[in-house]
Parts: sequence; structure tokens; C-alpha cells
Amino acid sequence: MPRLARDVARCDVMGQLAARAGSLGTLASVSVATCEIGSFQGELGTVILDGAPGEPGSPFRATGYLLPFGSDGFSAGRRRTGALAEFDATQLEVGDPAGLDRLAATVRASARRSVEGLDPRAGALSLGLVIGDTSGFDVGTEESFRRAGLSHLVAVSGSNVAIVLGAVLILGSRLSVPLRLSLAGAALGIFVLVVGPEPSVLRAAAMGVVALLALLLGRRSEPLQALCLAAMVLSALRPTLVFSLGFWLSVAATLGIILWASAASRSLERIIGSGRKRAWLGAAFGVTCAAQFAVAPILALVFGTLSVTGPLANLLAVPAVPPATILGFLAAVTGTIAPPLARLFAFLSAPFLGWILWVADHLGRSGWSDAAVSPPAGWALMVLVTVAGFASLCLRRT
Repeated sequence: MPRLARDVARCDVMGQLAARAGSLGTLASVSVATCEIGSFQGELGTVILDGAPGEPGSPFRATGYLLPFGSDGFSAGRRRTGALAEFDATQLEVGDPAGLDRLAATVRASARRSVEGLDPRAGALSLGLVIGDTSGFDVGTEESFRRAGLSHLVAVSGSNVAIVLGAVLILGSRLSVPLRLSLAGAALGIFVLVVGPEPSVLRAAAMGVVALLALLLGRRSEPLQALCLAAMVLSALRPTLVFSLGFWLSVAATLGIILWASAASRSLERIIGSGRKRAWLGAAFGVTCAAQFAVAPILALVFGTLSVTGPLANLLAVPAVPPATILGFLAAVTGTIAPPLARLFAFLSAPFLGWILWVADHLGRSGWSDAAVSPPAGWALMVLVTVAGFASLCLRRT
């Protein structure tokens, strides 16, 4: 695919829309390509199309040109999605999704209808939390979230998977273990279908499957081993993930939480003392700082800036994420059969959404919430984090 793009090949392609990438366009998986220099079939890779031509899971047929990525910021953002090339379609036909993809499209449409009565920014945030759709974000809000270090909240990831699995397991607490795990597995599969195969979602889902299998077999799941297994399996099944910034950020954040969250939590508890509320505060602080530290070198090298207010913003905003997400999911699901009930759930989520937006607005103001980082400083930070990671791994083995 990249070689064809370098030649700016004119092709007729067929495949399936994979996922929306916000303002960057739509990712599409190509299975058949008939080009000027020959025909190709199989899993040919992922390209990115302009706009949002249809729902993920929809079959498509297009005629146009495979293009290499440019050197501008927009093309750089597209490259970080994991796409192999851009596709400039002169003709595009999109069909309706079928089977489970149709069910997922119905839930996504229900989620969008349920937030129509909310403030536009709150509705856009709800869709970002629930289905990863950030197309409704205005530029100002998007920049505030980035400067405050809160962009990960609307990039559906491990926290969303944990919320879904946790809610299902709690609701099914009176059921037998095999049945509870089966329901959790089914919910996980539906969740991935609804939000689309985002890199961070695939990583989190793979780790969730490993954890559920460990529970089913009565064994303890080692998080570090689960992360490594998930990353290797996904890279083998979908090699283009190694080019995705979202995948690397997801893996790095999870690794940081595994290695350093407990130590950071204990450090804070020694300062503020013990107690249930203080222990919760210490745990939240530990997870936030560990994840921020792990992804800092990647963010510095890719974007040239780091959020100064990120740890505090996450500490304040993250507690509102689970209730906002769960209520948003309930609105999306119930909206398919009882729209008034869906609107009620959406209304109940409004205070939590408003709080997250308030934190982003006040801790993501331009001029002081982020700092520029030069490439040498970014590489120095990469060395520091890498050395700290190896040291932590050595300490875990002793």
C-alpha cells in the first residue's frame, strides 16, 4: 500500500469502513484493490478517507488515488492513526452495515439522539466518553483538553473497558462465575463493536480477555504479562498498529500504571496519612502520575509540548468519568427501545460532564497550562523514563 501511494496510483478499492478519526477523516480497511499496475486481494491495510461517509462496519467501494502522507501537521495527525496512506476518492459508494455492525450502528445513533437535549459541549463530551466520537468537539474545547492533559478521556481506552467490565460484573454478582464472565465477555465484544477498533480499545480489550480467562481458570492474571501478550498478539494480527500513536500511548500509560502507580500512591499516603478517603486519593494520584510520567517522552517528541497542569487536572476530572460514562452507556442502550428513559440518563450525566468541562476550561488555558519541550529535552526524558522502567522491572524481580 505505501509503495502504491508513493506512485500516486489510481485504484478501484473495496473494503469496510473501520473507525472514525474525528476531524481527520475515516479509517477504512481495504480488501480488494485494482490499480493501474495490477490487482491485489487480501488484508491490504488501512487507508484514511475524507469526512465521515458512513458508519463503521459499512462496506464501501471507491475509485480514486492512493496518496502518500504530506509533511504538514494535518497529514502527520493522519499518519499517527495507523493508516498506511490517504485515499482521495473521486467516486464513493457506501452500503449499510449488516449483522452485529448494524446493531453497533443502532447503538451509536441512539447515543447521538440521547444527548440532543444537552448543552452542545456536554453532548460532544458524552459521545467522546461513550463511543469515542470527537467530531462534535469545537477547536477551543479540543485544545483545552489537550493542554490540560485530558485528551485521553475522549480517546476510548482501558479505563472505559474497565468501567464496562466492572459494571457488568457487579450487576451480575449473584450469578455463577462462568455466567458472569460470559456476560462480561459479551459486553466487551459489543463495546468494541460500538466504539470501533481503536488501537487503545484493542489493547485494553485484549488485556480484558486475558483477565477474564484467568478468572475463569481460577488463576491470578499478572498485569505485565497480560500487557505484553496483548501487545504482541495485536501487533501480529494487525501490524499497522505499530505505526499508531494511540497504540503506543495506550501501552506506555498502562505500563506506567503497572510499574509506578502503587509506589506513587504509597508516597502520597505517607504525606497525607491513612484512611479510606485518603487511600482513594492516593490511588487516584498514583495512577495519574504514573500514566503521565510514562507517556511524557512520547508526547514531548511528537507534539513538542507537555501539560503542566495534567496531574492536577486528571486528579480533579477522573472521578467524574465513571458515572458520566455509565450513564451515557445506559442512555445509548435504552435509547433503542425507550427514548424518554435515555434522555433521563443523559440529563443525569450532565453535572458530571459539566464538571469535566470546567476542569478542562480552567486548567487548560493557553499561556501557562503547557510548556514547550525541545527535541533534545524530549530524548533526555525518554532516556530517563526508560532507565526508570528497567530499574522498576529489576526491583519487581527481587
